[in-house]
Amino acid sequence: MMKLKLVLTLCMLALALGAPTVLSRPASAPRDTIPFDAVSVTIEVNATDADAGVILFNDTEERLHHLTIQDPSGNVIYEMTSSDAKGLGLTEMSSETAEPDITTAFLAYPEGDYTFTGEAFDGTIVTGVAHLSHTVPDAPELTEPEDGARLGINHVVVAWELDEKVDHYWIEIEQEDPPVNFTIQLQPGIHKFKIPKQLLLKASSYHVGVGAVSSNGNVTVSQVDFETK
Repeated sequence: MMKLKLVLTLCMLALALGAPTVLSRPASAPRDTIPFDAVSVTIEVNATDADAGVILFNDTEERLHHLTIQDPSGNVIYEMTSSDAKGLGLTEMSSETAEPDITTAFLAYPEGDYTFTGEAFDGTIVTGVAHLSHTVPDAPELTEPEDGARLGINHVVVAWELDEKVDHYWIEIEQEDPPVNFTIQLQPGIHKFKIPKQLLLKASSYHVGVGAVSSNGNVTVSQVDFETK
């Protein structure tokens, strides 16, 4: 009985002396999680050079401070941080790997789902999943110009056999000196394109590539070289 009285007395004394009261803290508010506007992981095969590269893409309106991409096994294959003082952050990112032989590229980036996770400067989490397929279109069969042809700038036509399975094509024109590069996206079904003379210089060397784009975003490119008179 004496022990109980002593305990009660000590408790009352502590309250009288103003002992601090322990208050429970409210749980921190959960951070918002929203989807990316767009994410993709695609393969571009160069059938002429027998190599391939993987292209990673994401887009969001959020100002990202940190971004990671994980492969189907959960390994982080890409990581980027923005630390600018004004908090501008990252919104759109497109990055391409090196271009080893095709087998090496496929082994490095297996088929499956790739997870994108971004953290914005305001704490918002942005997520998305892109599926990578190893199915690529057949290489375009170019009919014009012949590789190594010498052409007048008014008469440069690029043509190839149409593949009905392809979603659409693009053309890339690369000038060696001075270095200039143009890429032109074509409407579905187009398989012939006359290069405007305004894009060409006389007595110059060019590479032209035709990219066949499949519905899954993968591309196969065929290339030829030509010179202008």
